[in-house]
Amino acid sequence: MLSRHGAENALITHPEIFRLGPRSFGLRQHFVSTPTDWPALRERFVQLLRKENRPISTIEVCDKQSIALPSGVNSYEVAEVLREDALLIDLGRRLFGLAKWGIEEREHIKDLVPKVLAQADRPVTVSEIYARLTKFRSAAPTGLSNILRDHPKIVRLGFQHYGLRSWGDSRNDFFVTKRSIVERVVRRVDPPIKFAELCKVFRIPAKGRAADLLWKSCAGSKWLRRAPDRRGENTLLMHKAVSLEQALASIARTFARPARAYELEWELRAKFGELFENVRLQRIEKRLDKSPRFLRNADGAFFLDADLDLGEFDVSAIRAAAAKLMREEREILSSDDLLERLESQGFDLEEMTQGMLASILRGSQELEEVGGQRFRAK
Repeated sequence: MLSRHGAENALITHPEIFRLGPRSFGLRQHFVSTPTDWPALRERFVQLLRKENRPISTIEVCDKQSIALPSGVNSYEVAEVLREDALLIDLGRRLFGLAKWGIEEREHIKDLVPKVLAQADRPVTVSEIYARLTKFRSAAPTGLSNILRDHPKIVRLGFQHYGLRSWGDSRNDFFVTKRSIVERVVRRVDPPIKFAELCKVFRIPAKGRAADLLWKSCAGSKWLRRAPDRRGENTLLMHKAVSLEQALASIARTFARPARAYELEWELRAKFGELFENVRLQRIEKRLDKSPRFLRNADGAFFLDADLDLGEFDVSAIRAAAAKLMREEREILSSDDLLERLESQGFDLEEMTQGMLASILRGSQELEEVGGQRFRAK
């Protein structure tokens, strides 16, 4: 019996059969484009090569729409069209150069990425790496993500940035100067967070130059509330988007039982201090009665309605994606790390905190909690 790879090899070598997809073959009549499209397509690609002065893959051309392409055509079909142009040379993996350049030894992407990071000399995002990398040669965004995840010299630094392992913690102060990142971190934690705890999130000492830069970002932000409004290890920080209702909900999630309004008030005073110092018991009761998140039992105690508390999110999809991600990563992940990685997969989790995600994941049959808001696949 012919194996799959044997069949592919036989089809590839046949002069009248063309690869039109990852595992798809067809005849010339099955092309989406027409013969009248091909001369202009080849000319545009040649002009692009001359302009960029480097080999370019049809993957990149289709991804970036660098040149005008016939409607519906994919990178495989473009490659088949280009192979019939004498001005071009096929370098393999749908990568083409000008024939006059000849075949040169090309560095693999996995070898180029550390050089890109070293050249940047700071943490960079996947999109930044991709933009810098394609100045040297073609690459596919999906393949780049896999390389970054498995490369022994590269480490995920958090906040959707990557860097070199050899840097250690020497680049942490890069993040504390980015006000948008600082605001995002404060928004994501279960409110409030102490300044010393925020320093731990960024893996910096609570005193020193990096801490000075972090406080500057906090003090200069119009979105962060500070109590008191002066620097100290116990200074409380909270994003202005956090409402009284959200603060009470974050407290209720830590309770294993219904609680009366005065108990929630005590905890609000102890946990949030000056941030809600003018809020009295009457206002808290009124807010709890009107909130769709809270229910009152026969004894007058309040508790969260789990469905309504998390109702705006697709709980099943989040659990499934988190379980898949942890099986692939084969490691224990904290809820804050999971929030970032789930967002990179397209989930809109702007209003979700670490505690909310932990509540969702605790209900998954595929995951188990192995520490404070830290999970792994079963």
